[in-house]
Amino acid sequence: MADLYELSKNRILFDERYSRLLANRRVKNIEYYTAPNLRYPTDEEISSLDLIAVSWRIGDTFAKFAYNYYNTYDDWWIIAYFNKVPCEYELKLGDLIYIPTPRDAVFKMMNGRSSV
Repeated sequence: MADLYELSKNRILFDERYSRLLANRRVKNIEYYTAPNLRYPTDEEISSLDLIAVSWRIGDTFAKFAYNYYNTYDDWWIIAYFNKVPCEYELKLGDLIYIPTPRDAVFKMMNGRSSV
């Protein structure tokens, strides 16, 4: 599975400005992940992929496509990022999106470890 958290950095938030809020909740600090620095594949890299074109229909979600093509709901973000569509509500019926395969190759490209 292409784990988005693998690309993120784990951080701990402890800031005096939040000390009262944290104390009220009996929490010492908050652990969070930073947004990963993803790299969009180059044209050359994209040409090495198999792209499956699908027309957006009622009931479609990135998670459903991820499950159908990658066998996991968790990799929905690969499809969203590849299509430069951060949120499904931005898509209209009939919009064409592309499912890039193989998933592991796309993940390596986005992580900057492409072998093309």
